[in-house]
Amino acid sequence: MTLPNPLVRVSITWLWIAIFTVFLRVSPATVHRLFPHPYLSSYLEILFVGLIPALFTIFGRERWSRYGLTGQGLAKSLVCSLAYVAVAYSFSGLTAGHWTSSYTLVSSLSVPAKVYYALLGIFAYGPLEMFFFVWLVSNTEQAFRSKSGSFLLSLTVTAILYGLLHSIFHGFSAALVGVPFFVLGLIFRWTKNSIGPMIAWTWLNQQVWFLASLLWS
Repeated sequence: MTLPNPLVRVSITWLWIAIFTVFLRVSPATVHRLFPHPYLSSYLEILFVGLIPALFTIFGRERWSRYGLTGQGLAKSLVCSLAYVAVAYSFSGLTAGHWTSSYTLVSSLSVPAKVYYALLGIFAYGPLEMFFFVWLVSNTEQAFRSKSGSFLLSLTVTAILYGLLHSIFHGFSAALVGVPFFVLGLIFRWTKNSIGPMIAWTWLNQQVWFLASLLWS
């Protein structure tokens, strides 16, 4: 299957996000009826951010290594990413008094169901979300490739827009989520590997910890 050019791909992805955002804001009651339990939010996340990039990559038969899913640079990627996690946790501990969310998701689900939804949540809000970001940055860079500094421009624009997207749902302070994405995007660029950033974002994302708490609740 021949993919549309990168600008079209990126535009379709942001258009999908915009439509989904309007739907979530205009009809929250409908969303609640479709996803009545917190652990079902993983399906919403997959539809919201993971679906379009994954479909483009699969049906376009692109190499996953283009988006850093490769053994090349893995060691550097892990070291740099985990170092950033350590810095982020230290900063959070010093400024907020805790390193991660203390919220626990309590559910009457069976043990197998808890394990399934916990793992689904870890995947959707961790590696898949970072893949979405890396995919957007990479394709935006291709769209801007005629310009000097196209990667930094693509990374900056994508991180700002993604931060602002979070602020629509969680308040202006949530826009700061663009900072870790920017840093992890730089690590991806330097190492040519996104596995480290995927693991780092999984550790940093509060929603991952919330859903993973099904494993011990």
